[in-house]
Amino acid sequence: MTLKKTLLELKKLLAKWGLGQDDWSLFLHYADILNGYNIKYERDSHLHVMVSIDQIPWLVSSKKINEEMPVPDNSEYSRDFNNFIKKTGWDFHILIGDAKYFKNFVENSTRLLNINRQKIRIATVIGNLKWGYVYFNQYAKKTSPEVMTRRMTWRQLIYNEALKKGDIQIAKEAKKLLIQFNSKEKKFLNNRKQASQTFKKFGWLKGQTAFPGQVRGIVFLIENPDQVVKKIKKDLILVSKLTSPKLVLQLKAAKAVITDEGGQLSHAAIFCREFKIPGVIGTFIATEVLKSGDLVEVDANKGVVRKI
Repeated sequence: MTLKKTLLELKKLLAKWGLGQDDWSLFLHYADILNGYNIKYERDSHLHVMVSIDQIPWLVSSKKINEEMPVPDNSEYSRDFNNFIKKTGWDFHILIGDAKYFKNFVENSTRLLNINRQKIRIATVIGNLKWGYVYFNQYAKKTSPEVMTRRMTWRQLIYNEALKKGDIQIAKEAKKLLIQFNSKEKKFLNNRKQASQTFKKFGWLKGQTAFPGQVRGIVFLIENPDQVVKKIKKDLILVSKLTSPKLVLQLKAAKAVITDEGGQLSHAAIFCREFKIPGVIGTFIATEVLKSGDLVEVDANKGVVRKI
């Protein structure tokens, strides 16, 4: 399904959940595309939606502000969500916004886009960049270097395109972000190199603990986390660059989860904690050195994965 048709389906779904036109906004990558910055990003068919905490239709802790919130499992919302994925081939993350910040964001950093005579609220390019500046200042320590680098690569492309278009204000905001977080890229490259050397020498990977536990099992490699994957056998160890809501059923069947990317606020970490599945995240190179059928031992207590 096309992006615009998917947004109309999303509007319909969120309206069913009680959210009106001004209660949510599309932001980040696909908002930029709709604003004329058609830049290729690593994620496909994956939307980011910001919703004020006081508009979320289920109970949410104030500690979850500025975190991505999974749809409650085994609820009418999860059924609606899974039907949305089946119908459109797209999924979405909900980012919980502070009520005061969200109101200011809507008023100053979004616009209404007309699609088939219906209005969809989307962030402006400037709005996305300003949100990124606030978010990364507050949560850089909880966000893994590789995720930061991926997002900064996107900002670099925005900056390059803005210069071509002569959008001086956008270029200025993008450059401000790039200057502040340039050191993260160096850290990522150093960590990636170290991870590769460690695996070659000792045959194990080191990451962060998403949820503790120690298991052995057979690897199932997810090659594209943004594609809907057919149901997998139960008790396999799922290995992916990152995880997305499209993988919920596969994740729930997994014995353990291993990812290249991710910090404690990542979808994989949140999911592992919620469903108490051992997980090691942020290994940098798991998808490069492990393949389907490999036997591995996951010691999520120590954040270590060993190929047997």
